[in-house]
Amino acid sequence: MKVRIVHLLYLLVILFLVSVIIAPTSAFCTCDSCYSCRAALRNQSCDVVVLTRDIVDVSYTCIEWPSNGKILDCQGHKIDGKDEWADAGIKLNGKSGNTIRNCVISDFWFGINFKTSDDNNLVENTLISNYRGIWLEDSSYNSIKGNKINNNSFGIELFNSNRNRIAENELTSNYEGVFVSGSENTVKNNAIKNNRGLGIYLDDAVYNLVVENEITSNYAGIGLLYAYENTIARNNISFNSEYGIRLQDSTNNLIYDNYFDNRENYKLIFTSYNYENDWNIPKRQGENILGGNWLGGNYWSDYEGEDRDGDGIGDTPYELKVELLIGPMAAMSANSQIILGKTVSEGSEIDELEDSDSFVGEEVDYDWLPLVKHKKDNPYTITIHFHYPRGWKAGDPLPKDNVTMIQTAKDLNAHYVRFDVWWDEIEPKKDVFNENAIAYFKTIIKEVRKQGMEPLLVIGTNVPNWAQWLMLKPSFKLYLIKSGSFNQIIEIPVGKKLRTMDGFPKIKKIKNKDSLILFMPKNAKIVEIPTGNVKVRKVVEFAKENKIPLRKINLKSKDVFVNMLVGEEFLNEAREYAARVATEFGEEVYYYQLGNEPNHALDLIYWLDGPKYIRALYEGINSSDEDFETAVNFFTDSPHDDRGNLILYWPFSVTRYLLMAGDCIDIVGIDHYPGTWSSESYDSWYQLQILFNITEYYKKKAAVIETGYATGPWWWYYPDGFHTEEKQRLFINAALSTIKDTVNTLGKDMIFVGWYELADEENPSMGLPPEKYFGILNVSLIPKSGYNDLRSQFSEW
Repeated sequence: MKVRIVHLLYLLVILFLVSVIIAPTSAFCTCDSCYSCRAALRNQSCDVVVLTRDIVDVSYTCIEWPSNGKILDCQGHKIDGKDEWADAGIKLNGKSGNTIRNCVISDFWFGINFKTSDDNNLVENTLISNYRGIWLEDSSYNSIKGNKINNNSFGIELFNSNRNRIAENELTSNYEGVFVSGSENTVKNNAIKNNRGLGIYLDDAVYNLVVENEITSNYAGIGLLYAYENTIARNNISFNSEYGIRLQDSTNNLIYDNYFDNRENYKLIFTSYNYENDWNIPKRQGENILGGNWLGGNYWSDYEGEDRDGDGIGDTPYELKVELLIGPMAAMSANSQIILGKTVSEGSEIDELEDSDSFVGEEVDYDWLPLVKHKKDNPYTITIHFHYPRGWKAGDPLPKDNVTMIQTAKDLNAHYVRFDVWWDEIEPKKDVFNENAIAYFKTIIKEVRKQGMEPLLVIGTNVPNWAQWLMLKPSFKLYLIKSGSFNQIIEIPVGKKLRTMDGFPKIKKIKNKDSLILFMPKNAKIVEIPTGNVKVRKVVEFAKENKIPLRKINLKSKDVFVNMLVGEEFLNEAREYAARVATEFGEEVYYYQLGNEPNHALDLIYWLDGPKYIRALYEGINSSDEDFETAVNFFTDSPHDDRGNLILYWPFSVTRYLLMAGDCIDIVGIDHYPGTWSSESYDSWYQLQILFNITEYYKKKAAVIETGYATGPWWWYYPDGFHTEEKQRLFINAALSTIKDTVNTLGKDMIFVGWYELADEENPSMGLPPEKYFGILNVSLIPKSGYNDLRSQFSEW
């Protein structure tokens, strides 16, 4: 009997598999016009209808859906109206179980119009320049996911519609983003940015869920009117120009764990005394929107309370003032009434106010558990060199060594990880961005934040070869010549030939055909060469009048003052690169370092208009990111610590950059390496006092962006002889303790204190041997003897 049952089961399995194999697959049909698409959707044998070409200049409703249970895949093709806002691109009336995907719909009154249509899916469509992008009326249980809705008057509108899901859509540059009238709808994980009106508007709406949306840079964030029992949580509501959230006659809503940072964070207006809303939940463990460990209320950028116990929750409530609104004709007594806060006697002329409302009182609502940003434990930063691994693709896991280094930075108690987003890796060819490299650095940032640290991005380093050639094409070059006691300017315009003179020994021509450097003997006869309205003048006089910074170099034992003005072509490329970096990483990055050691005598940027380059990088970031700070660091060691060197002395460099690009710089940092790049003792940090004097005068923040001590056998490079790991350990305890004590003694604040670097490099970025050995780990990622000392110093700030 058991054998028969087993045989029967085998037979049933075989019959099932055969039925699956021979079952008919969904029938595909194609269409290439409004008419043929309607016909294919009407055809019962067509389950999937594929649009094969664009449909343009339609002056009527293109596809009025005739059936249920169909799929329309436009494959990215257009359905375009005739710029007259014809009725609808696609219209469903009383239909269910359908899917519309990959359609680009533009220039209709309704891009997609649902009426009394349930259980449909709108997936990855693009709605552009319609009056209404997506409109649902009396329609429920629909899914609107992954669509791009741009430049419409209204993005997504739900009118008297329930239990729909709006998720992972991008709504930008519309008048209004998402409008909801109905109940139990979910609006989740959408990017709603740069809309001219409200990001999300709940009107006559109950029991809706609005969670995890990015609602930024709109006119206003979220508006509620006659909206009750809705939940609004875990949304980033920031940089909206008018207000973050506005409630009018809306009560019993739960609003918690949101991030509010707007010109005005809230506006509460009521025409009755029933204005109670819940602005927090009882405090409980869980990750909040700031990354803290406790859930409670909301983060309010203008909250002025304290968090003395360090739990990330404010100690005092955040007060939300409620404006009570009463019409001007509501009599307060037989002989008077209150209008705009003033008592007006009977018989006063108030006719002009009869059509407007008046504020007559003010109450207070509370967020009892406001979130506060956790104050950083320390300012310690550690530099790690991440380079895009050739062959790595988006979606691949990070190389194991990358993860190990990030976890090691966390173990060291670092608060920031500083690393370069190399220009030549992001944009290896002009206007060709390496999307895999961008994804790689995104993954690095994600891992850094996962470990509880923050990134400090260095941009503008490793200028690609194609861009370096642009640096050699300045729009204008001026060479300032000095030889012996001779002190004159000779300016040679493009195309101008130099007159031959007796006693003229040499003319050295640079590769750029438009440039000449002249070596002049003391007794040479000088010939003035007019250039427009400018004639030859003395160096100091000319430079001062024209605000030209001088750079001093030594060529073949002759001192030459040089000034190069960088052309706009290179600067525009720098802006474009920086803008792309900010676009890709800006939401996860707050601090950017612009360039690296721009005053360094060996750095290519030093020979350019450094402040212009800094400004170009800043302008690129600012075009794509609104919430950030910038840092610029200056090298302080030999020869940059020579007070007699009027060109390289670092305080002069700092001052020059602040005068010429100070509005682009928030943080001024120094790089100081006593014992490696200078002969000073490890605890020699008088530079801090000079730095604080400069930053206080120019109202900037201060930082030590790099310090460290290289180990290694290259004794002839080091001012104090052979370097050992033990000497590095001594440096750690002397230098970092001195920095901390100096800052505390002076009562100053230090944004960063950076250790350079985490690990020794196999292929250092510079050819100088010390650059390879600054790590606290060796090249095999094995800790050096000072590792625990560095860890201890990082924990004691």
